[in-house]
Amino acid sequence: MAAHDVSYKYDVFISHRWEDTGNSFTSFLYSALTRNGILAFINKENLPMAGEMPPNLLQIVRSSKISIPIISRGYAESECCLRELAEMVECYKSKSQIILPIFFDVEPRDVRLQMGIFAESFEKHKGNDEQTLKRWKNALTLVGEIMGYQLKDVDGNISKLVHLVVDWALTQLSSIHSNDGRGKVLISYRRKDTGNSFTSFLHRALEREGIHVIMNLSSREKLPNFSQTIRSSKILITVISKGYAESEWCLEELADMVECFESEGQKILPIFFNVSPKDVKKQTGIFEASFEKHSKRNDEQTLNRWKDALSVVGGMSGFELKEVDGDQSMLVDLVVGWALTKLNSPVERKIYVGLSAHVERMEELLNVGSNDVEIVGICGMNGIGKTTIAKALYNGHFQNFRSSCFLGNIGEEASKGLEYLQKQLLESISKREIGLITSVNQGKILIQQALLGLKVLLILDGVDSKNQLNAFPIDSFGPGSKIIITSGSESILQLAKINEAKIYRPQVLDPPQSLQLFSRHAFSMDRPPEDYLQLCYEVLQLTGGLPSSLERLGSFLYKKDKEEWQVTLQRWRHLSRSQIDQELKIWYDNPEDSEKKSMSPYKRRRPT
Repeated sequence: MAAHDVSYKYDVFISHRWEDTGNSFTSFLYSALTRNGILAFINKENLPMAGEMPPNLLQIVRSSKISIPIISRGYAESECCLRELAEMVECYKSKSQIILPIFFDVEPRDVRLQMGIFAESFEKHKGNDEQTLKRWKNALTLVGEIMGYQLKDVDGNISKLVHLVVDWALTQLSSIHSNDGRGKVLISYRRKDTGNSFTSFLHRALEREGIHVIMNLSSREKLPNFSQTIRSSKILITVISKGYAESEWCLEELADMVECFESEGQKILPIFFNVSPKDVKKQTGIFEASFEKHSKRNDEQTLNRWKDALSVVGGMSGFELKEVDGDQSMLVDLVVGWALTKLNSPVERKIYVGLSAHVERMEELLNVGSNDVEIVGICGMNGIGKTTIAKALYNGHFQNFRSSCFLGNIGEEASKGLEYLQKQLLESISKREIGLITSVNQGKILIQQALLGLKVLLILDGVDSKNQLNAFPIDSFGPGSKIIITSGSESILQLAKINEAKIYRPQVLDPPQSLQLFSRHAFSMDRPPEDYLQLCYEVLQLTGGLPSSLERLGSFLYKKDKEEWQVTLQRWRHLSRSQIDQELKIWYDNPEDSEKKSMSPYKRRRPT
């Protein structure tokens, strides 16, 4: 049963046009919400197309935790519906009220741009003043950009759509109640760079775990009351992409975040998305070019404020896309795992099926909490989850060590020189720039000096040669230190003199686990719809139970209809598993390029 706060009158406000959905979908949704203990409001009156609306209706919008506008073909013909929608958007901006749009037989793009039937509706509203029309249009634009559900996502199955919305509402309300109605995670990002790819996937994954997410859905202005929104958030995530510093709104958001971090103590997690933390910290490279443009129209004080914010965030520990070899799916899951840990969520990791058992076994092998120095290896084929397991353990324990470093993708990064890897380690643990290392021996001496006797957590990920092992003098670390080495080769772990009993070999997922993980990425739920079940089993045969393959396959097929599934499966049956993985990696990491040469005759549709 949903608990109800004194400050809120309703859990959910449903906005709809009665003529379109009142006696069908909306009625079914209201009944289902009520059956699940959710206090929902629905106006059962057939409101006039124009004229005055009931005086208390907008107050009810303001006193609801969640607003669900059911945007149907005739929604914008109703001035009452447009007023409700505008009020929802005001509440979203002023107090971070959650909005879940249902696009009922309409396209989000038509809603966002007021095209087609929405353009026709506004022709009829010309009797209203310009300010009112602009307010309504702005509301449609913002809501059209919010990730919601579409009727076509479920092949027109109204019952299935009701089920999805109710499950979503229960998750969101549980999150709000457990957090006293306060926002949990705020994401700052540049919409043009990552809004339709990584950040969208991250948003969906966080909400799937019941985490309340606040993010600016407009590319034209900073969120109103931004400082207040930051203070009501426990975690601040900034996705710093190549074009991030080109946006003055992004820089303003970042400066506000850093000020609140320094005064209020919120956690900031920077995600360096195809950019170097050093360039962020020093404002070099593409960041220097961005500031040359800003200097022409901003004063020195403003520029220094923005630069200081970048310097602070560039010096923080965060995630880099290159740490996971450019795998955006893995990066999303690592960020969510980190957020769950910081929010004191239950130990069970829901993102990866079976991850909790892997981490618990690793904790046993490492004797976490003991004063012993332990070196543990993780061995297995590509895609089995070695990096994921190591990163999850790192996220859960790095704060308990004097120094810590996750050195990812060593095998490939070694092409830049072992001295480069040593420099990365030293800069990570010292949080400062290290000068040129002229030889591997010099680097080893510097590492020994920096870490001698300290309690250290070190992850050496993706090691594939003896030279790489020898570049790191791990025998000089202090009591309580823990070292994890991941490799696809057992011989490498033997060269590291890791005891056989200390080598962990994760296994592929069994069929039920595979189905669950795949379904989470393909349908955002633990089990696929019954009418997709047989198709899912065919997909699972192509993966061999490898988590990375299941995640990429699920993400690729997300929101595709059955015909697209069948065409795609027909193609994949003629490819090897490695060929499928390679094509999916290209699709996930380079969505714009891969759409030009699609794997099937259908253009990929991203989550909206």
